[in-house]
Amino acid sequence: MRKIMNWIKTYVIAGLVWGAMLSISSIGIAGEVIATLNINPSPTVKPGASLNFSATASYMDPAFVCVKEVGTNWKTEQQKVNYPAPGQSGTVSFTKSYPIPADAKSGKGFCFELYRVNFKIPGKDILISKKTCVTVKIVPKVSEQEGPIKGIQPIPPKSSQ
Repeated sequence: MRKIMNWIKTYVIAGLVWGAMLSISSIGIAGEVIATLNINPSPTVKPGASLNFSATASYMDPAFVCVKEVGTNWKTEQQKVNYPAPGQSGTVSFTKSYPIPADAKSGKGFCFELYRVNFKIPGKDILISKKTCVTVKIVPKVSEQEGPIKGIQPIPPKSSQ
């Protein structure tokens, strides 16, 4: 029984050490913020609008990134970041746009993040930007705006005599 307990302790300790190393390595789920995600139009959008994405990122190799909507499975295609020279920041634009639903209510938010594609562990992309959000804002038509109350005459200005 003692041999079995020693064997279990050894594997538990090894597992804890391996887990700690994995969480602080570059293979971890969240990376450092090294990019800025841009959304156009932003920060407010109308229902039915299409969002377009671009980003600026610090140098990394390999440099493939994608945009993901927070809390859903939606994402753009993978794009390669274009760098003017090694060590310099680069830019990327995405062809896939995000459609804001035509029935979206005013105040509804849509948030997105930029991820570095992780080729070592597929499906475990690395977060490299802060969350960027847009908010739906419905501007009422002129006929729907409040106007003068019917049946009440405006007070005429005083005439100077």
